[in-house]
Amino acid sequence: MKLGVVEKDNCTRTHQRAKWSWHFSTEEDEFLIMGCDGLWDVMSSECAVTMARKELMLHNDPERCSRELVREALKRNTCDNLTVIVVCFSADPPPRIEILPQSHLRRSISSEGLNLLKGVLDCN
Repeated sequence: MKLGVVEKDNCTRTHQRAKWSWHFSTEEDEFLIMGCDGLWDVMSSECAVTMARKELMLHNDPERCSRELVREALKRNTCDNLTVIVVCFSADPPPRIEILPQSHLRRSISSEGLNLLKGVLDCN
């Protein structure tokens, strides 16, 4: 297991009790991102996962990945303390995922459906 931790005190602010959300890992999980409000206030979890995955595929360094997430949160003008911890569950980088282009299917409607739609639209 590899670990990267980066902290940045961005603003002076009163500390509040942390809110925790737990999700149990499965065999398919590649890494874990733990971050405080300074990250999640300006970035969705989907965005953070996408960014972390790309970073880990490039250099497979969780500390560097944590640093990039902090840098991105600062670019997005977060006004809270930042702590980001990335934990990799494997020594290998995440596998590449191929996203197949969506096919351009032509959609059609039956003549019965078209007539029904015309009837609904004509009855204002």
